[in-house]
Amino acid sequence: MFRALFQFTVCGLVVIFKRDSFWGVSNTRWILVCRAFTGTLSMCCVFTAFNMIPIGDATTIYFSSPVLVTVFAYFLLDEPFRFIQFATCVLTVVGVGFISKPEFLFGKQTDIHYPYMLFGQTLAIVAAITSSITLINLRRLKTTPAAVVVFWFAASIVFFGGIALFLLGTYKPFDLTDLLCTGLLCTIGLMSVLEQYFLTLALQHEDATTISVTRSFNIVLAFLWEVVIFDEIVTWTSIVGAVLVSACILLLSFSKTWLKMAKVVAGAFTRKSIDLEKSSSEIVIRKSAPIKSIVHVDMQK
Repeated sequence: MFRALFQFTVCGLVVIFKRDSFWGVSNTRWILVCRAFTGTLSMCCVFTAFNMIPIGDATTIYFSSPVLVTVFAYFLLDEPFRFIQFATCVLTVVGVGFISKPEFLFGKQTDIHYPYMLFGQTLAIVAAITSSITLINLRRLKTTPAAVVVFWFAASIVFFGGIALFLLGTYKPFDLTDLLCTGLLCTIGLMSVLEQYFLTLALQHEDATTISVTRSFNIVLAFLWEVVIFDEIVTWTSIVGAVLVSACILLLSFSKTWLKMAKVVAGAFTRKSIDLEKSSSEIVIRKSAPIKSIVHVDMQK
């Protein structure tokens, strides 16, 4: 709720300052509403799943979304579905699994009992599906200002989150005089604004599959912060997972650069061949012109 309130306030001020319309573009308003709803549902499900099942299981299921995004983008956005996209998506999920070490693959990592395991796994699956649909909707909102998109996403979380907290009776006020707690909450709010704003901008310029795979890199960063800040023990599975996820992101980046270079080179050769054809035809015309004139003069004579 605090994250959403921060996003709502900051992005609302940005929209007012830039004099954009709060209602977005007329022909994409239904997509804007759908993005806000699916994003809210995804956040609610994944945060609840983290409290019901091991965090490794929830993380692995949630970050399997690149595979779903690739499939949805192919059918809904007509984005290419090449082998490189499919391979990087699968390897990303495998890498996330190595880092988070889910219980259903690596065995029980802790003695904590989870009474709502099945329900938590279901919530994580719903979060992955709705997160994938959210990225597709963001990709279709190219003409809508990013601040407007984030504003309505935050408004949806404030509305539905407030209702959920009231019905579940889980609302707990925090002490604003606690400077550490307040500072951390403000940092979370600010980071969430930057995250959603840059994510929206990125999907206006890049395909959904690439952004989805790149987002999975945050689990590698989280692993690094745990090692540096909290002195976590580095395991071979974490190293393998981090290498796999990083390699997938680099592979996607280099593949796109290679395709662009290939197109540029092909275009240059095409233009060169056209110029050669034009120059050769001009030579033929210039050579034939004097001959025609000489023949015409001889006939007159």
